[in-house]
Amino acid sequence: MLTLISASKVDNRDSFAVFDGEDCVGHIMRTQKSPAGKPWFWTVFLSGRRHSRVDRGYAATREQAMADFAVHLEDNRAFGIFSTSDRLGVIRDL
Repeated sequence: MLTLISASKVDNRDSFAVFDGEDCVGHIMRTQKSPAGKPWFWTVFLSGRRHSRVDRGYAATREQAMADFAVHLEDNRAFGIFSTSDRLGVIRDL
């Protein structure tokens, strides 16, 4: 199961690290530098691979960003790109 943990800073209280057990696997945050109507940015950290445009995205809500993140991480696991073997569950907040 993925866990969303606040990584808040003074300048952005809507900043979260995404953990799979003890491994940080990505980040979800609200940003002002985003496409219109999609203020939430997500990025997946993929070990052993250069980041590409498909390793990140924007969403209208935090919930949608979490869902997009989970789908992207699961897709990468299916192709053996991500090393963690556990299956994904729902991202939960702490």
